[in-house]
Order: sequence, then C-alpha cells, then structure tokens
Amino acid sequence: MTALSIACVEFDHKVTVKHNAELYFGAVGVLAHKLVTVDSRKHDVIRMICAAMEMTMRGGSKYVKEAYLVNSRDIMPPFLELVEKAEHSKIRYADEVILNISKCFHYLSRVPSLQLSLARQPGFLDFLQRVATAPLNVACRNTRTRVLANLASAEENKVLMFFHKGLFSSLLKIAQMDSIDSTREYASIALVQLASSPANQIPMIKSGYVLQIISTMVVSEKVTSIRENVTTVLQTLAFLKSSRKRMVEYNDGMVVEALCHQMQQDESEKARRRAAGTLTNLVSAETAEQLADPKLLNLLRELASNDSNADVQERACLVLTKIASCISPSSPFHDAIITALIVVAHTDVDNNVAAVFRLKARDAKDRYRLARYPGVLDALGRLCVKPKATLEDLDNATRALMHLSNENENRKIMCIESVLDALSMGASCSYNLPDRPPNTTLADTDETDKELLMSEIQNSAVRALARLATEEANRPVMAKHQGLLTAIAKATEKEAKEQQQQREPNASPTNQKKDFLAKPLLLIMLLAL
Repeated sequence: MTALSIACVEFDHKVTVKHNAELYFGAVGVLAHKLVTVDSRKHDVIRMICAAMEMTMRGGSKYVKEAYLVNSRDIMPPFLELVEKAEHSKIRYADEVILNISKCFHYLSRVPSLQLSLARQPGFLDFLQRVATAPLNVACRNTRTRVLANLASAEENKVLMFFHKGLFSSLLKIAQMDSIDSTREYASIALVQLASSPANQIPMIKSGYVLQIISTMVVSEKVTSIRENVTTVLQTLAFLKSSRKRMVEYNDGMVVEALCHQMQQDESEKARRRAAGTLTNLVSAETAEQLADPKLLNLLRELASNDSNADVQERACLVLTKIASCISPSSPFHDAIITALIVVAHTDVDNNVAAVFRLKARDAKDRYRLARYPGVLDALGRLCVKPKATLEDLDNATRALMHLSNENENRKIMCIESVLDALSMGASCSYNLPDRPPNTTLADTDETDKELLMSEIQNSAVRALARLATEEANRPVMAKHQGLLTAIAKATEKEAKEQQQQREPNASPTNQKKDFLAKPLLLIMLLAL
C-alpha cells in the first residue's frame, strides 16, 4: 500500500514527457502484474492499481502503443473482468475503478493503429454495449461513449460494431436519451461513423426504428452539433440509390418532414445545408412525384430566394431542379414546379433552372403550354441576360427559347421585349456586361471551349430570331427593337467568314452542314423597316 501510494503521488501529473518515461521503463507491466496477482478481496489495493495505471497511460501515443503491445494479455482480461464485477457492485469503490479502467481504454482507443486490435479483444465490445444498460455514473458513461466513437472511426471496425448484438441499439439509446450533452454528442459521432460503411447502410434503412429515432432527433435535439451529426447520418443513408424510396415513404414521410422542419427553422447553417443536401440525395425518378408536394416546393422556393446562407440557397435550387427534371407535363404538380422555377430564375443564386427549362422545351407536346405559362418567357429572358450567368446557363436558356420558337403557334406571343433582348444579346455574343464581376466563369472557361460555346449560343439565337421572323406581324417589331439589327449584322459577318473558310482548299468540314440564317434574316429586317 505504501509503494502504491508513493506511485500514485509520483504518477499524478500532466507532464507528457514524464509519462512517456514511466511507460518506457515498464510501469504498466509492473502494475498489470500486481493486478493479476493481488488478492481479489483487497479492494483498496485494486483501486490504487487502477488509478496508477490510468495515470501512466496519459503519455504519448507511441509509448501507449508500445506498452499495450507488450502487456495486452496482462491488461485486457483482468480489466474487463474487473469492470463487469464493478458494474454488479461486487467490489468496493466500483465507480472509481470503472472510471479509471474506462480512461485507460480511452487512451488506447485514441491510437489509430490499436483500434482494430481493441475491437477484437474478447469481451471488449460487450463492455461497450453495456454503456446503455449498466448503472454507470456520468463520467463513466461519457468516457465509454468516447471509446465507442474512437473505435467506430476505424473502417475495419464499422461492420463488426454494427452487427455486434445490442451495441448499435445501445448507441442509439445513448444518443437520444442520455442526460449529458457531451455523451450524446460522442454517440452521434459514432452513428455518423457507422453509417458511412456501405455494408451497414441497407440494414439501417430496413430497420425502421433507426429512421424513426434519427428523424426525431433532427427535430427535437437541442444541441446544435448533435443535430448536425444526425442529419449527416440521414444524408449518408440517402446517398444509397436503393434507399431513397423507402426513406421518402417511411412513416408517411416522417424523414422528409423532419428535413423540412430543419431547413425552415434550424439556426445552424451547417444543419440547414446538410438537410438540403439530404433532400438532394433523396430526389430520383422514383421519388420525385412524392417530393413534389406544394408545401415542400414553397419551402424550397423560399429558401432559394431568401436564406441567409448561399450554400443553402444553392442546394435548395438543386433539389427543386432535380424534382422538376423528373416531373412530366401530365403530372398534377407540373404547374407548381414551373411556378417555383420562375421564382428561382429571378434570383442571383447559382442554379440549374436554365437546363431544366431547356429539357422541358425540347418536349414538343409541352411547348405550347410552356410558352403561355405566366412568367416563363420573362424568366428565360432574364436567364439570358443575368450578369453572373455561366456560359452553360446562357447556352441552355437560349436553346430553350429556340425550342419554344419551333412551335408555330408560339411565335407571335414570343415577340416581346424580354425575349428579343435575350436573343439580341445571344446573336451578338455581347456578354461582357459592365456589371459582370471579374474572374467569372466566362474568363475561367478554357478558351477553345468558350469559343465553341459562344458560337453555339449565337447560332441558337439566330435560329430562334429567324423562326420568329416567319410571322410577318413580328417583323416590324423586331426590326425596330433596339440593338437587334446590330446583333444580326454581327452574326452575318461571322457567318460570312465561316462561308469563306469553307471555300478554301483543305477546309475543315465543320460548317458544311450548317444553315447560314443571319444574312437572309438581316434582309428581312431591313425590308420590314
């Protein structure tokens, strides 16, 4: 007892270098030997040995690892046996013994190269599983849950831990119900780690209580970091294609409701961003109809327009456009989708609305109704002149107008100022607007690709204008529209150069099938004047 008392005084400090020396010179081995050989009735001695062992293991990872590798057979079995006895109150000083042993396990679990070995020690996962059932005090539960989180970070442990009987259930119980915030947070971190393993994801989703508990925590949890973690679990599970339908349908849309609540009311930008990311993952051809609920569409529209975080805005736009891409014109939600897209088109947030409109305008059956839907033409015109638009967006919006103009009955109603402004800009390729900030995508695009894309935009714009000009009533309006004649003249000049290149020997066949429409269009406009 005197020797142990002196050892505890000597080892009880926070100087890592001294602990490294203690480990190097074999303090753990001596203490482990004494623990194995001591009379089990000498509870004071057992308590002090465990306390001294915890003190020595405060050293650096390298020395902790070496001490474990040399003494693991003497440390692990007696420690695990002793903890189980203490949990059943078969020894005195039970709480102190459990805490010190748990701290030793925590120091070992922080060493990445030991995590695999620890999880495979006989009885160790049983020790972790009892965190939710054993009568542990706050410090003991907290420390044991930290060990769980550390071991779950090792890829090789995730499947083993998930399928160990009762361990995952204990983890869920602690994450949801423990009275200590830090303990619940460590448990939520472990849930994130286990959910990241593809082998665990399908069983998690098939087990309804997992989705129920996680969705409940998303809504009811008060600690921000825990809400962020459990949302990450949903986001990870939603990434699996085969899981999306079940997650959307589960318990009459419980998961989706929880995500909507979080996007709408959570003060954490990270939590809202992850909730929007989860919904993005959930959208597919199988789930789009169920997700195209007016309530959700209104929320996405609101977030895309007004959320304080740009990432949340962009992800809300992405969810909306993914849903829209999967919704057919015959869907009862089609009009609600188009209304939401129109609102998003008038925001400055990066979005994929132009590509969705292009996709829908390609459907010949939908062109008539789409062109007459209030706000669609103005939205496409706005996308074509949007200062921060990418070349891809400009190309998609211009092509959408071109596809709509392919419908004979659309040409009269398309001869409006917003459409003519957009097509004029496209025909002249005058996208270097004064208010365009420097270093935007126009400058970042590879020069060859940029040139090709600009040419495609110009061709689409000229083609659309030529179709509009087939309506005789449109011609005077078009001819008098500010800048339109100049734009067509620029396109005519470009086409003339391309025609000249075709006549040269060894000319590239690139433009041989191209329709040169700018010059005839220019003549029509001049005649209309």
